[in-house]
Amino acid sequence: HLVDAVPEDLEQTIARVPKAGSPGVSQAGIVQERTDRVAALAAALSTRVPFDRLLRELSLVLPDDAWLTGISASVPTSAAAAGAAPGGTPPAASAAGQGVTIQGATYSQQSVARVLARLAILTTLEDVRLATSARVEPQSDRENGTDTAKKARKKKNQKPVVTFTVEATIR
Repeated sequence: HLVDAVPEDLEQTIARVPKAGSPGVSQAGIVQERTDRVAALAAALSTRVPFDRLLRELSLVLPDDAWLTGISASVPTSAAAAGAAPGGTPPAASAAGQGVTIQGATYSQQSVARVLARLAILTTLEDVRLATSARVEPQSDRENGTDTAKKARKKKNQKPVVTFTVEATIR
């Protein structure tokens, strides 16, 4: 009779399990969730910095006698602070735009001008301007015990470089 008792217990346990009802999701809830997600995506895309495109364009227009030493970008504080609130509207684009700073070096001021002219034609950048430019002379060797002819030859091979910093706004 012990065997007969087990199915009754099992049936009672099953009877206590709540029945699955229809999901209580309304059409209005689905529409609101979709609207929230679209607004969040629009806000994220409006503050996205297109670095892939910027780096590709830079690689295509940078002269052979110039090289980059650094690049940094910033998002406007108003857009970064606004973020995307669920159910809200995407933040408006700031008048200041997203800024980029490009540092580099080359061998002459004419090359710096060529870099600026080429950066100005990029579709990703606008308001390209030279922030700083400086000529850097090669440093002399201060090693003791080195052959003077070797020093002279090494100094002759070193060229002065011109460092520059360019600032621009990302479109």
